[in-house]
Amino acid sequence: MDRTEKISSAGDATIAALESLQLDFQGSSAGIESILKTPTSLEAVEFETDSSFRIHGWCYQVDGFEPGVMMGEYKLEPRHRVIRWFFGYARYRNGDWEGYCNTDQVHTEYCKGRQGISIER
Repeated sequence: MDRTEKISSAGDATIAALESLQLDFQGSSAGIESILKTPTSLEAVEFETDSSFRIHGWCYQVDGFEPGVMMGEYKLEPRHRVIRWFFGYARYRNGDWEGYCNTDQVHTEYCKGRQGISIER
């Protein structure tokens, strides 16, 4: 079997690493809901005003690049070395989403003080 047949998704690599490290998480190779007991569902929503809120959650980069697709959809290549998970948010304001994986002003009650996790291949 040549090396290209062994290439997995960012999701497969993440789940394998979290299980190997015995870190508590919720999710699957399609997506991560929680790592180390960070809030999920409504507990991860920060209501700012009647028309604005932020949803907090885990985001990932592969070698410093944010793929913009779910981790199960992003196929890793042999050249990829580091998957970095970090806590961010997406803001919904006045009927529009304003970006995703924003990292400015993430409140510690949502990320529980976690800065991120890097997985080296």
